[in-house]
Amino acid sequence: MKRFMQLKPFVIALTLLSLGAAGHYGWRVYQKRLKLDPLPAVHVAFVDLPRIHEEGIAFVKFKELIERQYKQFHEDIRQQETKIRDEYTKLKNHDLLTPEEGKVLQDKKEELNRNFNDLDKTIRQHKESLNKDFSKIKENLEETIVAIIKTIAKKRQLNLVLNAKNQSDPIVLFGANELDITQDVLNELNKQIPTVHLQL
Repeated sequence: MKRFMQLKPFVIALTLLSLGAAGHYGWRVYQKRLKLDPLPAVHVAFVDLPRIHEEGIAFVKFKELIERQYKQFHEDIRQQETKIRDEYTKLKNHDLLTPEEGKVLQDKKEELNRNFNDLDKTIRQHKESLNKDFSKIKENLEETIVAIIKTIAKKRQLNLVLNAKNQSDPIVLFGANELDITQDVLNELNKQIPTVHLQL
C-alpha cells in the first residue's frame, strides 16, 4: 500500500506529460497542415468603374434618354396645366346672366377641379413609371458590367478584380498599367449595349 502511494504522483506526472506531448503533437500536425494548404497566388487587376459610367456609350445614351424623357414629360404637363388654368380664367371673367348659367359655370368649375386632381395623379404615376424604367435599365447595365468583368477575369486567369475608385476617392493607390482592364470592359460593354431605350 505504501509503495502504491509512492507511485501515484509518478503516474499523475506521467499522465500529464503524455497529455502535454499529445497536445503538442496535435498542434504541430495542425501547423503542418496549414503549411500544406497555402492560399492560391493572387492574380489581380483593377477596373475604374466611374470611368466606365462616364465614358460607356450605353451610359451616355442612358443620360440622354433620361433628359429627353423628363423634358417631354414636363412639356406635356405644362401644356395640360396651361389649358386648365385658361379655362379657370374664362370662368372667373364670365359675367353671370341667369341662375342657370351660374349652375353651368359651377359644374364647369367642379369639372376643372377634378381635371387638376386627375392631372396631379397622372404626374405622380408617370414619374413613378419613368423611375422604375430607368432603374431597370441601370440595373441591367450594372449586371452586364459585372458579367463582362467575370468573363475577362476568367480569360486572363485573374482571381481578384478591384474597383479603382469609389466615387471620387481612389481605392487603388498604385497599379501598373498592365493591371488596368478598364478599357477591355469598356470595349465589351460598348459592343454588347450600344444604346438604351424604354420598354414600351
